[in-house]
Amino acid sequence: NQTACLGTTIPDLTTTGSNITWYSDITLTTIVGTGNNFATGQTTVGIFTYYVSETDVNGCESNGTTVTLEIYALPTTGPIWHN
Repeated sequence: NQTACLGTTIPDLTTTGSNITWYSDITLTTIVGTGNNFATGQTTVGIFTYYVSETDVNGCESNGTTVTLEIYALPTTGPIWHN
């Protein structure tokens, strides 16, 4: 899981293993990336959920593991008055 503030560098999601596939849905039908590092491309505030699996040498795919990216809004301040 990763977190970041809006306007900063958004980190890649990462995992270890081999034959890694990233999905956007829990049923593992929509592939959004492959490999150990996944750049989500997200640029807005929110919580984004992805699912990652590993396929072994026999072609058997693991269940998906949930990975989240949370991008926080920057804090806002009111007007600053100087006397």
